Amino acid sequence: MVNQIINSFLNSNNLDLIQINENYLNNNIGEIKTFVNNIILEHKDKYNWELLENEYFLNPLINKFDFSYLLRDNKTNKIVFINFSSQYNDLIHSHFWFCHPNYRGKNLARIITLNLTRVAKRFNLTKINAYWPINNKGSLILFMKLGFIINDLIKNKTQIVMESNVKNLEINIINSLK
Repeated sequence: MVNQIINSFLNSNNLDLIQINENYLNNNIGEIKTFVNNIILEHKDKYNWELLENEYFLNPLINKFDFSYLLRDNKTNKIVFINFSSQYNDLIHSHFWFCHPNYRGKNLARIITLNLTRVAKRFNLTKINAYWPINNKGSLILFMKLGFIINDLIKNKTQIVMESNVKNLEINIINSLK
């Protein structure tokens, strides 16, 4: 059912879901870095974000090539959403979810996160977590609606750690897409 929901969504929105494996990253690092840094620049002052260099993307994180995905508009061939994740112990840790401004509010985060639940099951992982800037109200509200709960404050109380059970997350996302 999850595969059908994801494929139907992708087809109806002219999107391709692409796994960011090592080969894809090496061949497209410039485009990926530009996409990510454009989003960072958009919010740099609000969230105190720093631009990322190639080394950030090439960092040897555990299973990052299994858990990192992007969405590409198959009409324009442009990246419209990216999620970079890796494995921390028994969970998937998402390093970032970034969406192109023209595609916000179109359920792309839900689809990428639903895909992460599918991948988590393959690896027998039961949780997904991430850090969000404490003042990123839109993302905090979205992910809390999906079933993430606040776990902790970190980095001088400027970021929030949120976590969700994969099974509940999958159910909540499927219900939110109906």
